[in-house]
Amino acid sequence: MDSEIRQKFADIQKSITWPVYLFDYQGKCIDANNLDKIGEKVDVPDIPNGQIVKTGQFRWITVGSQMGVNTYYIALFGSDEGADGAILLIKLMFNEGSKEIDRHTVLRSMLFDDSGTAYSIEDIESIGLPVNIDLRVIIIDHKGASFDETKVICENIIENAIVVEVDRFHMAVIAQELEGLDDILQAIISEMNTELLIPAHAGVGKSVISWPLLHESYRCAKSALSLGKKLGDEKTIFYYDQMMIFHLMNEVDERSRKQYFNDYGTVFKELVQDEELIQTALRFFENDLNITETSRQLYVHRNTLIYRLNKIEKQAGLDLRSFDDAMQFFMLMLIWRLGNYTEE
Repeated sequence: MDSEIRQKFADIQKSITWPVYLFDYQGKCIDANNLDKIGEKVDVPDIPNGQIVKTGQFRWITVGSQMGVNTYYIALFGSDEGADGAILLIKLMFNEGSKEIDRHTVLRSMLFDDSGTAYSIEDIESIGLPVNIDLRVIIIDHKGASFDETKVICENIIENAIVVEVDRFHMAVIAQELEGLDDILQAIISEMNTELLIPAHAGVGKSVISWPLLHESYRCAKSALSLGKKLGDEKTIFYYDQMMIFHLMNEVDERSRKQYFNDYGTVFKELVQDEELIQTALRFFENDLNITETSRQLYVHRNTLIYRLNKIEKQAGLDLRSFDDAMQFFMLMLIWRLGNYTEE
C-alpha cells in the first residue's frame, strides 16, 4: 500500500505545479515537492470520507484506507480556483475506476486547473465526452439563482449543452462551436430575466481544439465577463475575441491611465455628464462610424445625429467622423469607464 501511494504521489508531482505534501496517519510529512518539509509533523484536520477540506491556504484529502495506519493525507498549498481544480485532479488520480468520480468532477478539474493534459483520450471517452471537437466555454453570471433552474434553461436552448456549476453565482456552459451563438445566448439571458427575474450576463471564451485546453477557454470567458461588467455599458454578452483593446487598456496601470486622462481628457470631463451624447458616441462606434445605421438604431433623424456629432466636436475638439479623432475619443471614453476620473 505504501509503495502504491508513493508512486501515485510521484505521478501527481509530475502532473501539477502546485506545492503538495504527503502525510502518514500520524501527521508526519513523508514526501513533498519541498524536501525540507519531509519529516515535519502537523495537526491533520478531520476529513470526512471522500471529502475535500480547506484549512487556510491548504486543501486536504485522504487516500488509502479511511482509518488506521493505512490512512494517508495529501495537502495542496493554494487558495484560488486553480488550487481547487488541482486537488480535484489529485482526487481523480487516486480514485481511478471509482464510480464515485463523476463527469461533473472531471469537468470542474479541467476548468479550474491547467493540468488538463493529465487526461488521456481514453479518460475523456470513459466519461462520455466526445473527442476531436472544437469547444468554447461560456461563463454565465446568474446572480445566485438556483443552479438547477438555470441549468435547465441552458439545456433546453443549447442542444447537448454541458453545464457545470462554478460557484454560487456562476455556471460554465461547455458547448461545441455553434452557429448563431449570439442569438442563443440572448435567448438564455432573456429566459432567465423572464422566468427567474435576474439580469444575467455572459462571458464567452475563445475556441479551443481539445478538452485538455478547456482551462484556457474558461480563463478567457471569465476575463471577458469580469471586464465587460466593469465597463458598465448596456451589453449583456461579452466576447473575449472582441475585447483585445479593452484588455490591453485594463493592463495599463491605474496611475498611467489617470495621467493620460488628465493630459488629454480635460474637455471630456464635461462631455461625459451628457448621457445622450455619450450614448450617441457609443452607438456610432458600434456601427463603424456609419451615420445612416446609427440614426436608425437611435430612432432619430439623420440631421439630428449630425447635430449631436457636431456638438461633440465643438465640446471635445474631436470629430468622430474622422478615424484618428474617433480613436482618441474612444480611448478617452474607455479610460473613463475603467476609472471614472471625472469626479476628481
